[in-house]
Amino acid sequence: MKTLMILLLLAVIGLWWMSRENRDLSRGLGSANLLITLQEKDLSRARDQLSALSENARRNELAQLALRQQLVAAQQLSQRRNLCAAGISLCCLMTLPACTRAPDSIIPPITCAGCPRVANCRIPASQPKTNGDLSEDNRQLERALVSCALQIETMKQCQESHHVKAEKPA
Repeated sequence: MKTLMILLLLAVIGLWWMSRENRDLSRGLGSANLLITLQEKDLSRARDQLSALSENARRNELAQLALRQQLVAAQQLSQRRNLCAAGISLCCLMTLPACTRAPDSIIPPITCAGCPRVANCRIPASQPKTNGDLSEDNRQLERALVSCALQIETMKQCQESHHVKAEKPA
């Protein structure tokens, strides 16, 4: 009888201990799920920011390409005008008697001030296995986004400074 009572007491204590462990594990699992949800939201925000930055980079590349095309067209037009002006000047000079040679006309050089080239933004691959890996991947993604944003900001400042210089009267 005493043995049976001791066994019953041990079973009750074991049950109480297991329920306590189960409660602790449930709390830990709830905390881990909350952390995963928060990290998924952060990752989603980072992806959204990345897509916005990629779109801005694409628009900047298209704008830079359009500016280059306009520059080439302006250079070609300037060359045609210079040839035409030189031809008319020569005709006028040939019709006038002159003892000395006319001074050479100074043709202002066409300068091309370009902005720095923007590299593609690289997002590091990720296959996290633990929360620590996920945190490290999150930090790597943040660094990649900062690098991409700095490139875009540099390009924007360069384009704005060239735009201001172009608007100033000569």
